[in-house]
Amino acid sequence: MINILPQVDKMNRGAWLETEMVIECLRDVEVLTVIGGAVYPSSTEIGTGDGPAEFFRNSHGVVTPEYFWKIIASKPDGMYKEDHGIIAFWMPNSVEAVAANIANYIVSIAQLELNLKNARGSSVREGWPLESVSEVFDLPQVVKDHIPTYWGTLDGCDRA
Repeated sequence: MINILPQVDKMNRGAWLETEMVIECLRDVEVLTVIGGAVYPSSTEIGTGDGPAEFFRNSHGVVTPEYFWKIIASKPDGMYKEDHGIIAFWMPNSVEAVAANIANYIVSIAQLELNLKNARGSSVREGWPLESVSEVFDLPQVVKDHIPTYWGTLDGCDRA
């Protein structure tokens, strides 16, 4: 469902596409779990008539997300066992999110949780029944604190 949300073209065809290619290639080798979401601007920024949140609002009636996030989880003892089989992305919905910048958007699960916690005032977080952000992802702290390097696509992967 994330792919039906308004995405800046540079991000959609850039860094976001790179994450999709990792999934496309790796899913043929290992079982994957992929989750993700969107983070919207705070309610005080919506409806002001200008700014990134309003980009698609005028033409399509939809508020533009400020960030997108994604977690790709593979086998903990598989190809990416040094990363516990998990890589997370926190990506701005902006023209800067091109493929060449993909490594800039890799975060630890702990950082992702913090980012989501800080977005609590945004519409993505309103009503979440969480006492603390540590309830978001049930993983050992050593896994949450690890920051992977970019996995890239597998050698010989047909990206078509």
